[in-house]
Amino acid sequence: MKERTNELTRGTRVINTADGEPGTIEGVSTYRRGGRVWSYAVVTTYGHEVWDASETLVIEQE
Repeated sequence: MKERTNELTRGTRVINTADGEPGTIEGVSTYRRGGRVWSYAVVTTYGHEVWDASETLVIEQE
């Protein structure tokens, strides 16, 4: 399996581009067959959600 270097790490602050909701990455929810991230588990002010990786924008990096 390929090394996964493009995953967002736990604690990364993000915004959902579909609705502008902020959240924090908790981990990867699902992978595509090729090994790339399909969706992330995200903690928001409303609880835990699963966001599509294509709708996730990083708002800060450490």
